[in-house]
Amino acid sequence: MPTPQENKGRKMAYSDFTLSQAQSSFNLTLDETVNLFNNVSPVSPSEILKTILADTMFF
Repeated sequence: MPTPQENKGRKMAYSDFTLSQAQSSFNLTLDETVNLFNNVSPVSPSEILKTILADTMFF
C-alpha cells in the first residue's frame, strides 16, 4: 500500500486496501467498544426508496 504522501491527490477504491493496511499506513486505532447507533430509532423507508431498491436490486 502506498504511503499517504505517495497517495496525495489520488482517489482509492475500497478494494484498493484492507482495514489493517489503512490502520498501519495512517496510524489509526479501531475502537469497537462504543455502539454509535445504540440510541437511534428505526425509520421506515420512504416509498421512493422502496421503489428504487425494487427496480435496481436484483437478488
